[in-house]
Amino acid sequence: MSLADDRGEAQLIPKIRARAPVPVAAVVLSPGGEQARITGPADASEQMTVRLIGRRQDVAAGHPRSQRFDRQLRAFGEQGQATLARLAVGVAGAGGLGSHVIQQLVHLGIGRIMVVDPDRVTPSNLSRLVGASRLDATLRRPKTSVARRLSRRVGGPSRITGLRKSVTDEEPARRLLDCDLIIGCTDNQWSYQYYVPVFDLGVELQAAGAMGGRVTWLAPGSACLWCLKILDPQRVRAEQLPRQVAEEEASRGYIQSLDEPAPAVVSINGAIASIAVTEFVARTTDFAGSAARASQLMYRLSDGVVRRTFARPGQACPT
Repeated sequence: MSLADDRGEAQLIPKIRARAPVPVAAVVLSPGGEQARITGPADASEQMTVRLIGRRQDVAAGHPRSQRFDRQLRAFGEQGQATLARLAVGVAGAGGLGSHVIQQLVHLGIGRIMVVDPDRVTPSNLSRLVGASRLDATLRRPKTSVARRLSRRVGGPSRITGLRKSVTDEEPARRLLDCDLIIGCTDNQWSYQYYVPVFDLGVELQAAGAMGGRVTWLAPGSACLWCLKILDPQRVRAEQLPRQVAEEEASRGYIQSLDEPAPAVVSINGAIASIAVTEFVARTTDFAGSAARASQLMYRLSDGVVRRTFARPGQACPT
């Protein structure tokens, strides 16, 4: 194992033990071989024996060059397309942002897509919800049902699972552990707890502020939403209050009403969703080369520019 592995474990092991005082095993696999070790409670490390089972397989094997993905294969290659077909991606929120993301993941041929959203279609959704119809709003169909129907109409290998629950509930949060990556498209700002990388998406359309949106990469060792000053402590506090208390404080002007809808435009949702999905493809295939990826991409409507930032975790961050 390399010095980089040593430094990585020195940062991660204390975080793991903050949750449970357990031994931590680490395995490194490379074309040149494999190594493993286990670190005990006293920080003493012992080498572990790795036994390989079965034969190495090329992930591109068994993925015939199909007419459906011919143009993508010319961009990603056989290996890249096979990688996408093996991934499981969670999408938290199937509204204006999420519906764009889901549509693009289906067209890409992602193997499994898990969609989490408790809401139903309403008339106000029809200006921005991809795949929704007036009949869906009349019948108040679940947004997860619209996502599954969209996948069926597009066809292809993607399998969609819909969970009509809030991502902040324990059951759907644990179901998302089966995913390789999560794309957060909810109105409520949230992050991960279980070392599953997250793309957190946000759109801001306030006349007095900077209009546009962002795509933020969240993963172990990277800057979190607190470090990046994206989370508003007062907003987080208001969301944790009992409903009756929150309504009372809002009526007195102490907090902003949580039910106040935010502005939304379908084209800007599509732009942010496309930036996120393209960044997702760049991180999971060799499509964009091996250069370091930015931790955050900021799109500003005023100049039409996407800016990259490489933020470091804050030393005093409580998360």
